[in-house]
Amino acid sequence: MSRFTHFAGPAVAALFTLTAFAGCGGDRNIGQLTVGIARDSVLKILGQGSTATDSTPNVYREERYLNNGHFITLLMYSPTGKKEGVETIPEEQLIPVVLRDDTLTGWGWEHTDSVATANNIVLKPRAK
Repeated sequence: MSRFTHFAGPAVAALFTLTAFAGCGGDRNIGQLTVGIARDSVLKILGQGSTATDSTPNVYREERYLNNGHFITLLMYSPTGKKEGVETIPEEQLIPVVLRDDTLTGWGWEHTDSVATANNIVLKPRAK
């Protein structure tokens, strides 16, 4: 095996990770997320930089679905700290963060669309 082949795997993985973050606008908090972490850690990371005192800072809206005995949670993240019902943000400007049974499975619209399709969840319309 050549040296190139030996290092190609990690290089491709790093490129994939950077591409995924770029799709989320390069947000600093989103960049700290890791698949598999618990809900409380996700909320702590998403809330960084917020002065809000509520239990879900920087989460614009939370949606929970029960599907085949598992809870699927969508945390609609906005680093501005705005909350649904108080202020309006276009859906496409939010970054969805997806948890299954309070464990992070991924984030971003591509991941969310995939989870929604697999679990028959109808998402709010957004401009693409």
